[in-house]
Amino acid sequence: MRAALQKLVHCWTQMWLIIRNIRISFLDASSESKIAIDEFSEAVYSSISAGVDQTKAISFTTDAMKLAKGGFTDGAKSGGCPYYSY
Repeated sequence: MRAALQKLVHCWTQMWLIIRNIRISFLDASSESKIAIDEFSEAVYSSISAGVDQTKAISFTTDAMKLAKGGFTDGAKSGGCPYYSY
């Protein structure tokens, strides 16, 4: 039983580290793109839902948010014309 518990603790530790690294990546990317974490998280979720590879979703979203910001719109509406805010 002790060995089984050690395996579970190891798995939980690994999952905690993965979640921690994802959290740090989200916060860094949100700060870099100067977008609130809520909007950024929603945009990453939408990117993944639209078929963007999960391993590239944060960098993809960071780039898309920067482009949306340069076009005077928000991330949720960045698929439209970059010259008009909807």
